[in-house]
Amino acid sequence: MQLLAMKSPPMKSLSMLASIFALTVTVASGCAHRPQGASSSEAARSELARMEGNIAARRSQLPTVSARAAAPEAVPSLSASATQSAPAPRCDGVCQAAQAICGYSRRICQLAEQIADEPSQRSCKNSDRECADASGLCATCR
Repeated sequence: MQLLAMKSPPMKSLSMLASIFALTVTVASGCAHRPQGASSSEAARSELARMEGNIAARRSQLPTVSARAAAPEAVPSLSASATQSAPAPRCDGVCQAAQAICGYSRRICQLAEQIADEPSQRSCKNSDRECADASGLCATCR
């Protein structure tokens, strides 16, 4: 009988420890699924600004477009002399810059969806336009 009495408290202790552990795991996993806070929103805004800077840097690698491409709905094109004198490596550079711009644009739009405010949505639209313009330059160059 004494033997049973001695084994009983450790069993209760193990049961209590298991309950505490289960409660701790439940609370910890609940905290891990907390909605994104201000710090993640600021990180997204910071990354969005970096992506915009990357687009600007890549845009500088593109040849100048004709004056009629200044309208937002116009598809940019190279001048006739630039098209005739554009060697294949130049077109490769234009198309690589266009691919990079479109990749940055996709990321900007993902971030804009996450941030969900008007300035970020506007940034997404602008980057989409940059992608279309750069893609048009690539197509015209070839």
